[in-house]
Amino acid sequence: MSGDGDAPKGAFGHDDRLRPKEVVAGLRVGSDEVAFPFSQLRIARVANDRVGGVPVLVVHQPSSDTTTAFEARAKGKVLRFQAGDADAITLTDLETHSAWNAYGLCMDGPLKRTQLKPLVLMGEFWFAWSEFHPRTKVWTAKPVWEKLVQAPLPEHTLPKLSVVSLPMIPPAPPAPSEPGAGHTHAGPVFGYILQGEIENLVEPDPPALYKTGEVFYEIPMHVHRYLHNASKTEPARVLIFQAGDTGNRAPAIKRLMEMALSTAADREVSLSRLELPPGAASDSGPGIVYVLEGKIEAAGQLYSQGDLVVTSATGPALKNASASEPAKLLLYGASK
Repeated sequence: MSGDGDAPKGAFGHDDRLRPKEVVAGLRVGSDEVAFPFSQLRIARVANDRVGGVPVLVVHQPSSDTTTAFEARAKGKVLRFQAGDADAITLTDLETHSAWNAYGLCMDGPLKRTQLKPLVLMGEFWFAWSEFHPRTKVWTAKPVWEKLVQAPLPEHTLPKLSVVSLPMIPPAPPAPSEPGAGHTHAGPVFGYILQGEIENLVEPDPPALYKTGEVFYEIPMHVHRYLHNASKTEPARVLIFQAGDTGNRAPAIKRLMEMALSTAADREVSLSRLELPPGAASDSGPGIVYVLEGKIEAAGQLYSQGDLVVTSATGPALKNASASEPAKLLLYGASK
């Protein structure tokens, strides 16, 4: 259903915000009404919105056009969601990182077995929905920011941010190796798992597992004992975001980008993830941007997966260069 074609004779509405035969999922909560266009939902797959003062989740599975809606809160907490796969069969909430299915049931994590309250959607052509709901709003996808980790920057840390890539970590050997003496860093270190699953040990915490898309944090001057691949069959890739002096690196560890800070005093460093809908743009603030997925445009330049760009307080804005696919970015920066 492309939305092409005219409204049938006798349909006298002329709301041109959408094409007459655009299919929408209409939702009414209280006196508030919103139309969710299928053309947008097929791309976004997940819509986080607020309708009639209620936080709302709309899930769309492009392969079948199955669309469901729920109140986006559980146990008193408002939740935001992102799709876990191309057909939104699985979801993850950004607040507790629990895993959900497309029917509002939490399958794993802190909210396991929680069921979201369903909401009733009405599938209509736009000409029909807008005729009977003339005050309806039309949903459009918006950029979604997620702060992954944040930490204070020690005052006497070298005022510098760096992004380095570790070499591909091969599958784990049959017998685990003995941990070495470990190392420390004067500034905070964040590790983002690009691929695979790793086991990481930073004292005094016990060993912890991190999967693709998750982040670990090395507290300044805490001993980092080891970082191992948790899989015996699949490699792993890790991207490191480090504040302060990077010290002497092994030749296989590559520095990808550096950014000087005016001072380290009264600063916090953070790593955030941004999802840009097709054609959408967002200001980022000062920092280093890493492209996880898709293509973005910044200051007239095109950046693809794996590229980095430094941004300042005055820009440039980051724009998704695709009209059909979302883009995902990491932003590493420091602020007061």
